[in-house]
Amino acid sequence: MNKKAIIMQDRGFLTALIFYMVTGLACLSTLAMDHRLIHMAILGIFSIASAFSLLKWKKLTLWFAMPLLLTATTFSSMILYYMAFSIVGVIAAGYMVLIWICTSYLIYKREQLK
Repeated sequence: MNKKAIIMQDRGFLTALIFYMVTGLACLSTLAMDHRLIHMAILGIFSIASAFSLLKWKKLTLWFAMPLLLTATTFSSMILYYMAFSIVGVIAAGYMVLIWICTSYLIYKREQLK
């Protein structure tokens, strides 16, 4: 079976692909609003690269997902530290949980990515 067909049939890979693409576009759109948010552009680029690597470069997916995991965890934990009891803190907590779930799923299924 074709690798692209495996990605499209497996709900976990498809969910990770959609999550990485949506968060990447959201991070890059915040850069368009304020040009000082370079760290959001880095998160967006890593997210879109992770989504694209799920479709095209299967072997490089974890190489894009792991730096994204580290930077997204650092970014979300800093937001949680400073804005814990606000709506931004809740969104950051949800983002951190989802990034950990998607990356741990990719690590768990890494044999299918080869």
